[in-house]
Amino acid sequence: MFEQLVKVSEELGTEKPHRTYPFFLQKLAEEVGELSVELQIKDGITPTEKGGSDGVVGEACDVINCAIDVAWRALHEQNPDQSSEEIARLIMDICLIKREKWLSKVEGM
Repeated sequence: MFEQLVKVSEELGTEKPHRTYPFFLQKLAEEVGELSVELQIKDGITPTEKGGSDGVVGEACDVINCAIDVAWRALHEQNPDQSSEEIARLIMDICLIKREKWLSKVEGM
C-alpha cells in the first residue's frame, strides 16, 4: 500500500522544471496551511465556509503526500538505481525510527 504512494513520486520524476525542493516546500507549506484552517474549523475558531471539502483527514493526507514526495526525491538522488519499492521500504524504516522518537517525546510531556 505505502509503495503506491511512493510510486506516484517516481512517476512524476525529477525532470520537470517544477520538481524542485523550493516547489516541494511551497506545496508543503500550502497544505499545512490548509490543514491548519481545517483544524481551526474543527475547534470552532474559524467558520465552516472558510474550509474546503477535504476536512482534517484529507488535508493531513495532502501533507503526507507532499512529505513523501520530498523524501522520495532526496533518497532517489542518493540512490538513483533503487526502485520505488526499495525507496518506499527505506522511507517506512525511517518513519518507524522517527515514530519511536516522537513517542518518547510525547510520553515525556
